[in-house]
Amino acid sequence: MNSDDEPSPQDLAAQTRNAFALILAKLGRRDHTEKELLAALGRKGYAEEAATAALRKAKREGLVNDERLAGTIARINARSGKRGPRRVVAALRQKGIATSTAQAVTKEAFAGSDEGETNLVRFATRLLRRAKGETMREKRARVVRSLMGRGFGLSEAKRALRLAENALIVENTSNDAEE
Repeated sequence: MNSDDEPSPQDLAAQTRNAFALILAKLGRRDHTEKELLAALGRKGYAEEAATAALRKAKREGLVNDERLAGTIARINARSGKRGPRRVVAALRQKGIATSTAQAVTKEAFAGSDEGETNLVRFATRLLRRAKGETMREKRARVVRSLMGRGFGLSEAKRALRLAENALIVENTSNDAEE
């Protein structure tokens, strides 16, 4: 028998099968990154060798693909208009996606998202309506800070604010015309 630190080849094969079964169960609920799956297997006490072998098999079979998952997450966030590119890249990095991959898929997602632009303006308009401040300048500053905190750049935040102000002016003008 092997030392206590190393499982026997039969134990390792059994652990690998069980680790693969756990990966399948987790992927049945939602997609996960390689890092998330390895962490889950580690928490369950699988040997590192068994965990990496199971993950390699899952990748080989096309079940785990960090780039595909990153692209999906980036597109969803780009369309929502509530998270900026910086925040999306940070979230992807936290999930274990490589920096270059996270930046590339995020750039692609935000470049082709007209829906995201519309939703960003809608979101900025809502923020502007709710902004607290004594002067309009204070309210504008709060909206820009809020958008920057959500991962948008200064120029994007200012542009969204301008479009939101225009949307409110048009909305108020049409309300005045009805009266």
